[in-house]
Amino acid sequence: MNEPQFYQKTQQDVNRIKKDVNNLKEDSINQVSKISEDTKHYTEDVADWVNKGVAQLSSEFEKVKDDATKTVAHATSSVKKNVGNGLSQYNAKVTEVAEKLPGDVGVKASKYPWVSISFALIAGFLLRGFLMPARNHRK
Repeated sequence: MNEPQFYQKTQQDVNRIKKDVNNLKEDSINQVSKISEDTKHYTEDVADWVNKGVAQLSSEFEKVKDDATKTVAHATSSVKKNVGNGLSQYNAKVTEVAEKLPGDVGVKASKYPWVSISFALIAGFLLRGFLMPARNHRK
């Protein structure tokens, strides 16, 4: 091969290499931009997924809160009803006992229910003291 042919061949190789390098550079830029777009897309997907999860969790908390509120309201109404029935029965018995007491004691006890409750507690403590002797806890 003579020198002009060698020079021409070298120039062709250099031009082909330049062209290949430019193609490689463009492909790299395209890949980087694609990765950038994909990353942006993945970030949006993750943000959407997190937002949906938070919304669902919030809705579940609301359901639990509502269920708890309903349960407490039901329990409160049941307790109120039971206590009201118990107090009505207690008042009826106290009135019945107060009517059997001689003198004005029954009238005063019905006017001041805390007095009759105090007497009942004192009577209970006295009866317990007389009917149930102290136990010896030593072994």
